[in-house]
Amino acid sequence: MTTRIRPISVAAADIVAILHADIFSGHHDECWSREFLGKILSTPGTTAFVALDNEVEEESPIGFAVIRISGEEGEVLSLGVTATMRRRGVGGALLKNVLRFAAEVGTTSMVLEVAENNTPARELYRQHGFVVVGRRRDYFRHGNARIDAIILRASTPPVT
Repeated sequence: MTTRIRPISVAAADIVAILHADIFSGHHDECWSREFLGKILSTPGTTAFVALDNEVEEESPIGFAVIRISGEEGEVLSLGVTATMRRRGVGGALLKNVLRFAAEVGTTSMVLEVAENNTPARELYRQHGFVVVGRRRDYFRHGNARIDAIILRASTPPVT
């Protein structure tokens, strides 16, 4: 499978909102609305990327990443891949793109939070150099359940 990653503007917040709802509706109580995403994407230092499936004629969004850069450190605010496209390299392609972009703008490390019980995502992040640096107790909500967030950090790659 070939995936193309491209940046998107605040005008395309609806694409990410639809993806976010599709990807996270069964895992979190709150999905990001178009309005919320518009505010996030309007914040200085915030960038979003969409993954597109190159094997279909129409541009079909299959994943996204939203990041915020602040000096030497950046944060992955959200990253997701549609259920039918998981385990096909889309998440890895998004992460590589995010880390490369961050390095190119002078960021030396990226952090993110992942639900403790999200084993596939934690493994993906580990494969891309993220290591555990902390924990936020009861950070995520899913119904009545509270799930800890594991805080991960990775160094950005050298700029070539």
